[in-house]
Amino acid sequence: MAPTLIVAAIAVVTLVFGVLLEQIALAQSAFRLSAIRERLVAAEERYEKLMHEAVLLDNPSRIERIATERLGMVEPNPRTQKFVVARIRMKDRRAALAALRHDVAPAELGTAAAVASEGTSP
Repeated sequence: MAPTLIVAAIAVVTLVFGVLLEQIALAQSAFRLSAIRERLVAAEERYEKLMHEAVLLDNPSRIERIATERLGMVEPNPRTQKFVVARIRMKDRRAALAALRHDVAPAELGTAAAVASEGTSP
Protein backbone atom coordinates (compact mmCIF):
# COMPACT_ATOMS: atom_id res chain seq x y z
CA MET A 1 0.00 0.00 0.00
CA ALA A 2 2.85 2.40 0.80
CA PRO A 3 4.45 2.15 -2.66
CA THR A 4 1.09 2.94 -4.26
CA LEU A 5 0.65 6.02 -2.08
CA ILE A 6 4.19 7.18 -2.88
CA VAL A 7 3.62 6.74 -6.62
CA ALA A 8 0.25 8.52 -6.35
CA ALA A 9 1.83 11.40 -4.37
CA ILE A 10 4.62 11.74 -6.96
CA ALA A 11 2.03 11.76 -9.76
CA VAL A 12 -0.04 14.44 -8.02
CA VAL A 13 3.04 16.61 -7.32
CA THR A 14 4.17 16.21 -10.93
CA LEU A 15 0.72 17.14 -12.18
CA VAL A 16 0.54 20.22 -9.93
CA PHE A 17 4.06 21.22 -10.96
CA GLY A 18 3.12 20.86 -14.65
CA VAL A 19 0.00 22.99 -14.21
CA LEU A 20 2.04 25.68 -12.41
CA LEU A 21 4.63 25.73 -15.19
CA GLU A 22 1.87 26.08 -17.76
CA GLN A 23 0.36 29.01 -15.82
CA ILE A 24 3.77 30.70 -15.63
CA ALA A 25 4.21 30.29 -19.38
CA LEU A 26 0.75 31.77 -20.01
CA ALA A 27 1.47 34.73 -17.71
CA GLN A 28 4.74 35.44 -19.53
CA SER A 29 2.96 35.28 -22.87
CA ALA A 30 0.32 37.69 -21.59
CA PHE A 31 3.03 40.17 -20.55
CA ARG A 32 4.68 39.91 -23.97
CA LEU A 33 1.33 40.34 -25.71
CA SER A 34 0.60 43.43 -23.61
CA ALA A 35 3.97 44.96 -24.54
CA ILE A 36 3.35 44.23 -28.23
CA ARG A 37 -0.09 45.84 -28.05
CA GLU A 38 1.40 48.96 -26.45
CA ARG A 39 3.98 49.19 -29.23
CA LEU A 40 1.23 48.71 -31.82
CA VAL A 41 -0.86 51.53 -30.36
CA ALA A 42 2.19 53.83 -30.29
CA ALA A 43 3.03 52.93 -33.91
CA GLU A 44 -0.55 53.58 -35.03
CA GLU A 45 -0.55 56.98 -33.29
CA ARG A 46 2.76 57.86 -34.96
CA TYR A 47 1.39 56.74 -38.33
CA GLU A 48 -1.68 58.96 -37.95
CA LYS A 49 0.50 61.90 -36.92
CA LEU A 50 2.81 61.42 -39.90
CA MET A 51 -0.11 61.06 -42.33
CA HIS A 52 -1.60 64.31 -41.00
CA GLU A 53 1.78 66.01 -41.37
CA ALA A 54 2.12 64.68 -44.93
CA VAL A 55 -1.29 66.08 -45.85
CA LEU A 56 -0.30 69.47 -44.48
CA LEU A 57 3.04 69.43 -46.29
CA ASP A 58 1.45 68.35 -49.58
CA ASN A 59 -0.89 71.34 -49.68
CA PRO A 60 -0.45 73.05 -53.10
CA SER A 61 -0.92 76.56 -51.70
CA ARG A 62 1.83 75.91 -49.13
CA ILE A 63 4.17 74.65 -51.82
CA GLU A 64 3.44 77.70 -53.98
CA ARG A 65 4.01 80.06 -51.04
CA ILE A 66 7.37 78.46 -50.24
CA ALA A 67 8.37 78.54 -53.91
CA THR A 68 7.65 82.26 -54.21
CA GLU A 69 8.73 83.48 -50.76
CA ARG A 70 11.73 81.30 -49.90
CA LEU A 71 13.00 80.22 -53.30
CA GLY A 72 12.18 83.40 -55.22
CA MET A 73 10.34 81.58 -58.00
CA VAL A 74 8.00 83.58 -60.23
CA GLU A 75 5.43 82.77 -62.86
CA PRO A 76 7.01 82.65 -66.33
CA ASN A 77 6.37 85.54 -68.66
CA PRO A 78 4.74 84.14 -71.83
CA ARG A 79 6.41 86.82 -74.00
CA THR A 80 9.92 85.86 -72.89
CA GLN A 81 9.55 82.08 -72.91
CA LYS A 82 11.90 80.28 -75.25
CA PHE A 83 11.84 76.69 -76.42
CA VAL A 84 14.80 74.52 -77.31
CA VAL A 85 14.41 72.35 -80.37
CA ALA A 86 16.59 69.26 -80.46
CA ARG A 87 17.47 67.40 -83.62
CA ILE A 88 17.51 63.72 -82.79
CA ARG A 89 17.76 60.56 -84.82
CA MET A 90 14.55 58.69 -85.56
CA LYS A 91 15.58 55.76 -83.35
CA ASP A 92 16.07 58.05 -80.33
CA ARG A 93 12.80 59.84 -81.08
CA ARG A 94 10.90 56.55 -81.01
CA ALA A 95 12.56 55.65 -77.70
CA ALA A 96 11.64 59.06 -76.27
CA LEU A 97 8.02 58.72 -77.37
CA ALA A 98 7.89 55.21 -75.91
CA ALA A 99 9.31 56.59 -72.68
CA LEU A 100 6.58 59.21 -72.53
CA ARG A 101 3.92 56.55 -73.03
CA HIS A 102 5.37 54.12 -70.48
CA ASP A 103 6.87 56.51 -67.88
CA VAL A 104 10.46 55.37 -68.48
CA ALA A 105 13.06 57.65 -66.93
CA PRO A 106 14.65 59.80 -69.68
CA ALA A 107 18.11 59.19 -68.21
CA GLU A 108 17.73 55.52 -69.13
CA LEU A 109 17.32 56.40 -72.82
CA GLY A 110 20.32 58.64 -73.42
CA THR A 111 20.86 62.37 -73.77
CA ALA A 112 19.11 62.95 -77.11
CA ALA A 113 16.04 61.03 -76.04
CA ALA A 114 16.03 62.86 -72.70
CA VAL A 115 15.84 66.20 -74.48
CA ALA A 116 12.98 64.95 -76.61
CA SER A 117 11.05 63.62 -73.62
CA GLU A 118 11.12 66.99 -71.84
CA GLY A 119 8.41 68.29 -74.09
CA THR A 120 10.44 69.75 -76.92
CA SER A 121 9.49 68.78 -80.42
CA PRO A 122 11.81 68.30 -83.43
